[in-house]
Amino acid sequence: MLKNELGSFVTANERYAVKTLVEKQMLPNEVINVLIHYLLVVQDSSTILKGTFERIAADWTKKKIKNAQEAMTYVKSFTREKSLQRKATKKDSKGRKSNVIVKEKLPEWAKEKGKNKLTDVGKKENKEIDELLKKINGK
Repeated sequence: MLKNELGSFVTANERYAVKTLVEKQMLPNEVINVLIHYLLVVQDSSTILKGTFERIAADWTKKKIKNAQEAMTYVKSFTREKSLQRKATKKDSKGRKSNVIVKEKLPEWAKEKGKNKLTDVGKKENKEIDELLKKINGK
């Protein structure tokens, strides 16, 4: 029904993957339903890939998820964790962590040696500045 609502149909591989998992009875049917919903709706996948489906089912079996409520709680915490990780790590277009190092050329004015025209002040100007500061501070 979910695939119909999404405007798609159940493929033979999807039918086989779900049938196999149900027959193994490693997870209750309600947990399998949550898993299917997670893959199709939350992950926005057009099909259920057998490998991904079995990998997540094995993980949920290992974590001893026994009912739909536990499965939904796990999905919520997992997706929240993933979104926080994505915000903390900048990635390039292929999903790899990227460290961009940009080397810029110095402009000609910064390459000049000798006096810095903006900060170097002669002795005479320094005395004038000191005298003005003393007047302002009342000394």
